[in-house]
Amino acid sequence: MISVALKKKLEKLSLAQQNKIEKEIDVWLKEESELKLVDNKTSVRGYGSLKDKIWMSDDFDESLESFKDYM
Repeated sequence: MISVALKKKLEKLSLAQQNKIEKEIDVWLKEESELKLVDNKTSVRGYGSLKDKIWMSDDFDESLESFKDYM
C-alpha cells in the first residue's frame, strides 16, 4: 500500500520524473527477486553439503611422468 505522503510527492513530479522512478523501482524489484533466488539456493547448499561427494587422489601432488621433461 502506498502511503499518502509518498503518493502526494509522486504527483508533484513531472511525467518524465515519474517514469524514471518507475523504471528504478522495476530494477530494485528485479534485484530483490534475484537475491531471494540466491538466498534460497544458498540455504539448500550450506557448508558441508558436498561432504563425501568430492575426493582427491592420494598422489595428487606428485609429479606427472609426462611432464618430467619440462621440470
